[in-house]
Amino acid sequence: MGQDVSIGGESLQSKLLFWVAVAMAVTGMLSPEGNLYFFLAVHSSMLMIGCSLHRREKRGRRPAAVKTAPSKSQATPSKVGAA
Repeated sequence: MGQDVSIGGESLQSKLLFWVAVAMAVTGMLSPEGNLYFFLAVHSSMLMIGCSLHRREKRGRRPAAVKTAPSKSQATPSKVGAA
């Protein structure tokens, strides 16, 4: 679909699909035969979820920092038998 334009951390495509879904849901509530508008609202919300998940999958994971165990010379001696 081309490049995503990011505004405020979310893509413009996701925001547009969200507002289309809201507009179709409101239009469906106000019209006497709103079945088509409700279908379009559900369809655009599913597209929004799919686009968000696709973008999240494409971004990938950042590798976690690996913590190293302290060496034996830096480890504190245990207090065995000291009571």
